[in-house]
Amino acid sequence: RSATAGKVYAFEPIPRVCEILRRNFALNGVQNAVVINQAVASKSGKLTLSRSLLIDQAAHSENGATGFDQELLECESVTLDDFVSQGNVPPTFLKIDVEGAEGEVLAGGDRVLSPYRPQILCELHGPDPARIVYEQLRKHGYEMFSVGVASKKIESFDDVPLNMNQGHLFARPPSRTART
Repeated sequence: RSATAGKVYAFEPIPRVCEILRRNFALNGVQNAVVINQAVASKSGKLTLSRSLLIDQAAHSENGATGFDQELLECESVTLDDFVSQGNVPPTFLKIDVEGAEGEVLAGGDRVLSPYRPQILCELHGPDPARIVYEQLRKHGYEMFSVGVASKKIESFDDVPLNMNQGHLFARPPSRTART
């Protein structure tokens, strides 16, 4: 398939980063990507994020660090389920990098994870978010793999990469076969 096949939805809660993404897509002629100025969460509505003043990233205020280099950012949020129920194309692949709120994204996607069964690449940020992701994906029957320097099938929570230095988690429904 070509790089122009399909549709990409890029969710970004920080307005400045949204504009940078839109500008980069335009400069590179990307026409099948839509930047959405919202966070993906367990509930649709308003959400408070803790935003770093040093780099352009934000985390759910309950998960993010606090301190002198942080500010609170109010933004709109949407669940995966609500996004698809609004008539948007169900995802076939999810890339989740949400600074510790990975479980929040999956919690709002029960009706997307089953029956659409997208493949998932997830960056994890600590043992608590990793456990939540692991349990939610097991509940939906996903096979999980650690992807990094040493990639392997995840057989138990002990095999889950707990942070990005240990790798990422890749999940696929058991019915999907690996491409060789």
